[in-house]
Amino acid sequence: MRYMKKIAFIGQAAVNVHGPVQPGDYIIPSDQGDGFGIAIPPPSITPEHVGKTIGRAWDTSSAEESGKVLVAVGLSTRQAEQNLVSELQRENRELSERVSKLESLVIHITTDRY
Repeated sequence: MRYMKKIAFIGQAAVNVHGPVQPGDYIIPSDQGDGFGIAIPPPSITPEHVGKTIGRAWDTSSAEESGKVLVAVGLSTRQAEQNLVSELQRENRELSERVSKLESLVIHITTDRY
């Protein structure tokens, strides 16, 4: 082997990140091909993010440009997935209720007109 890259399967690793980071933020690749990550706060996590999650930040970084933070790696993103599923279920219930109300309104309007 010409060279070795450092990797971590489980535990913690120092990760270079762009932008600010708070403890508990999910770290995903920056998608710039630069080996850096970016922080996603838990309320902002999306299905696309969950699949790319490197780990969760243990440190804070207020760096506007870039910095290094300790990240818990190799741990399940199950909590993020559960939160996301719960949020999607809640949104689905709200939309179903709105559709039911609209259907009732349409039926009322069309039956009263004729």
